[in-house]
Amino acid sequence: MRRFARPVRGHVHPSDIARRLLADLHERSRDSPSGPLAPNRFIISLSSEDMEQAVPFLTELSADMQRCVADLASSQGLRLLGPPVVLFETGPDLQPGQFNVESHIVESSAQPSLPADQEPAE
Repeated sequence: MRRFARPVRGHVHPSDIARRLLADLHERSRDSPSGPLAPNRFIISLSSEDMEQAVPFLTELSADMQRCVADLASSQGLRLLGPPVVLFETGPDLQPGQFNVESHIVESSAQPSLPADQEPAE
């Protein structure tokens, strides 16, 4: 897990999260017999203040991030074991502007069921 901050603005911007997801897609990919295998499950931890601001558009934000990951993986020849899933949670030790990203390679049958408001984009 990595922590990132934007001290100048004080709040996390979706483009900051997208950049980190796309970086993780490459940094955490690994070789496999059928081609480079990349993370397909991402957990984004936000401060309670940033989460409060994001709640009204969290479903759309998650869907956009999932599409972005799928598109980049496809264009870069990276293989995903299932559809991308981007989840958001509150990180109690985070300050506004800080966020954590956890990325994992998960088989689609092993992915937990998601809350109705965070279903993966199709």
